[in-house]
Amino acid sequence: MINFAEPSTAKRSTFSVIYNIIRAGVGFSTAMLLARWLGPEVYGVLAFLVASLLAARGLIDMSASQAFFTFLSQRPRSKKFVYIFLLWIVFQLILSVLVIAVILPDSYINSIWQGQSRSLIVLALIAVFMQHQVYQIALSMAEASRQTLRVQSLTLIMSVFHLLTIVALWVWDLLILPIIFGVLILEWTAASFIAAKMYVTSPGEGNDSDDSIQSVFREFWLYCKPLIPYVWLGFFYVFVDRWLLQIWGGSEEQAYYAVAFQISSVSLLATAAILKVFWKEVAEAYKLNNISLVQNLYTKTTRILFVISAIIGGAIIPWSEEVLSLILGVSYSQGAVTFTIMLLYPLYQCLGQINGTVFYATENVKIQANLGYVFMVTSIVVTYLLLAPATYALPGMALESKGLAIKMLLMGFLHATASSYIITRKFGVKFDLIHQVIVLFLVLALAFISKLAISSVFSLSLVPEMIIATLCYLFSMIIVFISFPGLISSSRDEINATGSLILNKVRLTALTLKN
Repeated sequence: MINFAEPSTAKRSTFSVIYNIIRAGVGFSTAMLLARWLGPEVYGVLAFLVASLLAARGLIDMSASQAFFTFLSQRPRSKKFVYIFLLWIVFQLILSVLVIAVILPDSYINSIWQGQSRSLIVLALIAVFMQHQVYQIALSMAEASRQTLRVQSLTLIMSVFHLLTIVALWVWDLLILPIIFGVLILEWTAASFIAAKMYVTSPGEGNDSDDSIQSVFREFWLYCKPLIPYVWLGFFYVFVDRWLLQIWGGSEEQAYYAVAFQISSVSLLATAAILKVFWKEVAEAYKLNNISLVQNLYTKTTRILFVISAIIGGAIIPWSEEVLSLILGVSYSQGAVTFTIMLLYPLYQCLGQINGTVFYATENVKIQANLGYVFMVTSIVVTYLLLAPATYALPGMALESKGLAIKMLLMGFLHATASSYIITRKFGVKFDLIHQVIVLFLVLALAFISKLAISSVFSLSLVPEMIIATLCYLFSMIIVFISFPGLISSSRDEINATGSLILNKVRLTALTLKN
């Protein structure tokens, strides 16, 4: 997937996958419990606050966080460099709180956040900032020092702790939004401090004399300048989606979309697990002008991650309505169509994230920005046409959460395809659109065939039927990839070697337990 010829990289990638799968399972459980216990109306408010404030974060950050990780990955940096950047982060938080708590008039607050109190919005802002800005920066510092195992362990511990806290709040009848946001602030502040302490600089590396406020500002400015209009437009792109859905659909439609997005994101587990490792290795290879390694990293990573995302999505799609009812209850069953559409979106979100990482890691940020301008402006227009009421002067289709899901899938596909094409031309790798079509056809065909076969042959209750059909589907996919290893950018020998390695580890574990 990454450069497995290098043991340290393979080890970090493996630990990333394992820990992120476990952590994502815990995080998924937390989100689903919140959705079930809060109900669609309150959970929709929670989802809207988090999504809107997460979008607003980009207005001030202006891609400085991406620049920070890229600079740390390329070479060791001084503590002074880190401290200067952290001052910028503190300034962002103070300014954001002042804008919402003091500067914006009540009419703006009511219009933007649809009647939510100013104090609740400030709490949500700080919680989002600590979890998605400060902690992500601390993770970048730890990853740049190749502290993958330690930082993944920390993230897992925090996720489990948060799950237990949410359960405790529910048991004590304290599960309300202000307390939830307060808990998030305390948790991720502590986690950020611990993760940041993992960043180490070897003696003699990262000389403080090389860095000053002026030099650091100039370095970030050169990286971020092409992206500033891009990230500002990105704010409107993300915010308008959720704001228009809130206005024209309400909190319940917001909840349907939010849970669909949350569950479908399970398909991105592997992508999230190795993205920072992939970023680090591509940035380093590009800095050393090792283009052949960049090509190999990109081809293997995109093929394998697309296949993983497709397999997971394919396993759920035939059972989308049943899954919603089992996990969240009948109150969410009206969101089944939205959920089904969103299960396909991670396939192209995966490719988009990988392509964006390549642009950032190779400092081709201008390409990323120009491509983004076109698609974000187009996306805003498409959102309006799909969500706006049919009675407007410029009528829309009033599709609510279903319309937003359609827009995400359509624009995700177009953006991922265009960025993939640019990367193939720039770095000389193969354009894999046909591979994607073949994989998508196979997973959907085998998933529905497995469901129909089991339901026709056996008379089972829902859960056993789902389990058996899914196992048949996964077994069929294994046979396909053994027969056609090129679909995962591998060879028959590599698959056999991997299988032998897994069997040997299983035997060794069994012998150890027996003794």
